[in-house]
Amino acid sequence: MTFYDPARLARGSVGPSAERSSRRSADSESSASPESAEQSAADRRHMLEAIEWARRCPPSETAFSVGAVIVADGAVLSTGYSRETDAKVHAEEAALNKLDPDDPRLAAATIYSTLEPCSQRGTVTRSPCTDRILAAGIPRVVIAWREPSTFVTNCVGVEKLREHGVTVVELPDLAEAAMSMNRHLEL
Repeated sequence: MTFYDPARLARGSVGPSAERSSRRSADSESSASPESAEQSAADRRHMLEAIEWARRCPPSETAFSVGAVIVADGAVLSTGYSRETDAKVHAEEAALNKLDPDDPRLAAATIYSTLEPCSQRGTVTRSPCTDRILAAGIPRVVIAWREPSTFVTNCVGVEKLREHGVTVVELPDLAEAAMSMNRHLEL
């Protein structure tokens, strides 16, 4: 797996876009490991549910519409979507805010997010979603698409989660459906 390397960038051997493309190729290969058909079907089902939550987002010219679903032992624990409770709330944040931070089910949970969890926020008083997921102890994240450079030049949410031992699964075949409510933005 390739990570963003500031030294390589400083040497001029690679730019952020090329580095990100390299990570995507490596990550796609690493996420291609065989999973059980049952897990794969559950991942698709819950991601489709997250996409439906994303459709509830009030449209915005300055933020993506994202849906999130938190699942443990096959049961949905919580859901959320961007701007659900206020103009700045992210989907993962909305879903996590509905749960007790000490809920023991989080240690075995998967969070499904239609978009890569953010690694930085425009609102500095709010923690990035990757930090929130790590603090909650969620060991598995499933996404449909990576954050483009529309609002953040180099989101490294997937890389940060993986660096901390979180399993991240990408479902690129559902990316188009997850992007559909964001087509008014430059993707």
